[in-house]
Amino acid sequence: AGTELVIRGSGFVQGGDLDINEVSTVSVRVVNSTEVRALVQQSFSLYGRRIRWRNPGDDEDEFFPVSGSPTAPPGT
Repeated sequence: AGTELVIRGSGFVQGGDLDINEVSTVSVRVVNSTEVRALVQQSFSLYGRRIRWRNPGDDEDEFFPVSGSPTAPPGT
């Protein structure tokens, strides 16, 4: 059991690493180069949380969502 988190962007590749500060991920799946899905163990707020994606070879991006939660519908 858990909550699925969908991250959309560009340049995601297989073998990358997802880090969400203070949140444990159960699994991470690269759907394609524009979408990653992660299963997290607990409910949490995305507000102010750093989300970091690191592709193999240390190509990395950081995101800082300002609102929403993993259970909120898209666009909220």
